[in-house]
Amino acid sequence: MKPEIETEHACKGTIPKNVPRMVRILDVIEENPFVKTFLLDIKMDALPGQFVMVWLPGLDEKPMSVRGTSEASPAVKALLQKAKLKPNSEGAVAITVEARGPTTKELLQKKPNDMIGIRGPYGKPYSIVEDSIMVGGGVGMPPVAFLADILKKRRLLQGARTKERLLFLDQYEDMRISTDDGTLGHKGFVTELLEEEIMKKKPKMVYACGPELMMLAVLRICRKHRIPMEASLERYMRCGLGVCGSCVCGNRVVCVEGPVFNDKELEEMADFGKFALTKSARKVTLKEYYSG
Repeated sequence: MKPEIETEHACKGTIPKNVPRMVRILDVIEENPFVKTFLLDIKMDALPGQFVMVWLPGLDEKPMSVRGTSEASPAVKALLQKAKLKPNSEGAVAITVEARGPTTKELLQKKPNDMIGIRGPYGKPYSIVEDSIMVGGGVGMPPVAFLADILKKRRLLQGARTKERLLFLDQYEDMRISTDDGTLGHKGFVTELLEEEIMKKKPKMVYACGPELMMLAVLRICRKHRIPMEASLERYMRCGLGVCGSCVCGNRVVCVEGPVFNDKELEEMADFGKFALTKSARKVTLKEYYSG
């Protein structure tokens, strides 16, 4: 059964959450050799930490974190202005995508004016707490960057394996960088920068998104210093509605109860930092999950 579809010219403004709508790609920005940001011609009231389901007809549908909206994110608004773009839908949404599997690799071949399907936004967003530290790792940076656009008093940290894997370097002058190989910024892990920043001044909140083992390390640091923490989890998702159960982590359904969870909730999840479900619902170690 084919899903009901809304076209670009129907239902301008708020989109039906559970119905894919075909939208135009306004622009494509190459962030690094592995990652691109897509500006989509659609107005959406998405919040930092929420996600959308992106559909490529004839291929598959995948969850994607929202990088920002033209209404809430100065960085996204600047991208539109730089390219002299004016959305037909009176707004735009940005998603940042890494080439990992067949669907994302096909998506990265799309060009401006191509059409893709989108529904959402879904999920629980980050809370909004000023005087915070944000920790992004790899392709976990987009929701953290969206939050950084909204908060006025925050410290932003980014970690990656190497310089060529970093994102949004030209958008945040105050961002501290770490790379595993030392090709830019601090040589080592981004969690080491987090420890440094906490010692300078204890924040009211720490936010994280990135590899799960990195977020587990962030959780341990925050518990040691008694700092509240929120993290956005990645799990395989089919529906985004809490129906299929493919995104379960411990006793939590990530797509509806998350993807953002606080430190208490993370500690109660038996699978956090250890296991995840594959597309076939087989429980595997995180190493196998990310390599699959």
